[in-house]
Amino acid sequence: MLERDDYRCTACGRAVGATNLEVHHIRPRHKGGTDEPSNLTSLCRGCHIRQDRTPKAADRKAWEARLGL
Repeated sequence: MLERDDYRCTACGRAVGATNLEVHHIRPRHKGGTDEPSNLTSLCRGCHIRQDRTPKAADRKAWEARLGL
């Protein structure tokens, strides 16, 4: 998968190398997503955090400050 995405984050386009990429389920497994390559994409850590773990707007500024974003 990382090779398929040319070792780039598919969200921001940065070339960050294999060690700095994470696999992201486009449709989460708990919502019926699978581990099939068509449901997986490569994201850098920052984009993965924003995709999967972003809290509600009220907590966002404090959360981003803690992460240094």
